Amino acid sequence: MAIVYIEMRRRGLYLDDVDAVSSYKLSFDYLRSQAVDSTASLRLLGTVRQEFSS
Repeated sequence: MAIVYIEMRRRGLYLDDVDAVSSYKLSFDYLRSQAVDSTASLRLLGTVRQEFSS
């Protein structure tokens, strides 16, 4: 059984409804497919760090 946990400011919410979990899984899979790899992420963080420390 899959469960989604949503953290909010004052409480958390657990969802175990199959349709709700499927919807969150689809969203997570899309976001993961759009993310860059770890090397590119580190390069981007380094660039941003330099911009903020200048």
